[in-house]
Amino acid sequence: MVAWSSLFVLAITYMISFLDRQILVLLIEPIKADLQLSDTEISLLSGAAFGLVYTVSGLFMGRFADLWVRKYVIMLGVALWSLLTMACGLAQSFLQLFVARTGVGLGEAALTPAAYSMIPDLFPPERLNRVMSIFMVVGVVGGSGAALLLGGLVIGVFQGISAINLPLLGALKIWQLVLLAVGGLSLAMLIPLAFTPEPIRQKSSLSTHGNSLSTSSFSDVLKLLWSNRPIYGPFTIATAFLLLTGYGVGAWLPTYFVRVVGWSASQTGVLMGLVYIPSAIAGGLLAGWSADALRARGIAHGALWVMALGGAASVLALHITIFGPPIFWAKVSGLMLTNFFGMVPVAVYPAILQQITPAEVRGQVSAIFLFIINLVGLACGATIVALVTNQILQDEQAVGTSIAIVASVATFIMLAALLWGRRALAAHMADDLQP
Repeated sequence: MVAWSSLFVLAITYMISFLDRQILVLLIEPIKADLQLSDTEISLLSGAAFGLVYTVSGLFMGRFADLWVRKYVIMLGVALWSLLTMACGLAQSFLQLFVARTGVGLGEAALTPAAYSMIPDLFPPERLNRVMSIFMVVGVVGGSGAALLLGGLVIGVFQGISAINLPLLGALKIWQLVLLAVGGLSLAMLIPLAFTPEPIRQKSSLSTHGNSLSTSSFSDVLKLLWSNRPIYGPFTIATAFLLLTGYGVGAWLPTYFVRVVGWSASQTGVLMGLVYIPSAIAGGLLAGWSADALRARGIAHGALWVMALGGAASVLALHITIFGPPIFWAKVSGLMLTNFFGMVPVAVYPAILQQITPAEVRGQVSAIFLFIINLVGLACGATIVALVTNQILQDEQAVGTSIAIVASVATFIMLAALLWGRRALAAHMADDLQP
């Protein structure tokens, strides 16, 4: 019971962190109009401003997670990102919003490495894929879905209202009020986190190939990764380009529906949220169950197949969504398939990482891994799509084509990387099944 309640608190915290970072996507048009920003500047706010700081500071947060009480690391991060999200709501210029977004990235960097380290200590290995998929589904789907729904509802309810006057704060735009509200919501998570017990750190059952592990030396962790580069290298590359696809699509697909298809911002947010939540939940839970079922049959690397097939299917569904018939239900059906298959690889890659990583250094390895994949995916995904639109296609109405181009190239690289490292990964993942 303690394990499941701890997982619930961590998953809800992760969900709210995604809400804080993704809400900006549905507020792009009002922010762009109020602050007179370009697509490239908007992409920097949703990508690089958050992503660069998030990736770099995650290295330090991962080390803290291996050396300190992990729930305290998370609580410190929650307090920081909540206050800075509220600061985003008070921004009056691009520079102010950019600086505040970097602070949000600094705070959120504390959560994932610490949570990745805690969850395998709460559950047995045979449940890891399912448990991690639940964590990812609640966090990614719940947070992103809530951002879409909240953004769409707010835009619809307050459409035509330019600003609201508040005591002490003065006249604030609707998008500013939304950011203040979600920042306050995440700050409230400090209460359940304070009552969440710190699990006992487990000893690793995996072979370390002769490396001496020590949480007192970051260089030991780097040596471990370097000596196992045939394992970590391909998997890291594959996941990085998986995230590049996800963040690029997530940042600009709502804009595609508004600009090209002609849906209103409110309709887009509500519809995408309603479609995304059930389809992505189904895809994520099926992915975790399938990976554990394959593992139970002795196929320890079954999660790799789940990751590859889900990634390939999602990009095909994305093409159906963008280039299919311009009919409402055709777009909705394509979007459902894109969400379903898109969540499949996202739900299993954290469990794969924990399965190939010694328990003693999961926080630091997760932080290094997240540093690399977010440097490629989170920091670059949204901006690369914008650059293809503005610099190559030179047509804002071609944003759908830009999304498809970037997603196709990134998914091809992901599949090639998994093919390249499949034997080393499979052999190492099988070590965990040895008695």
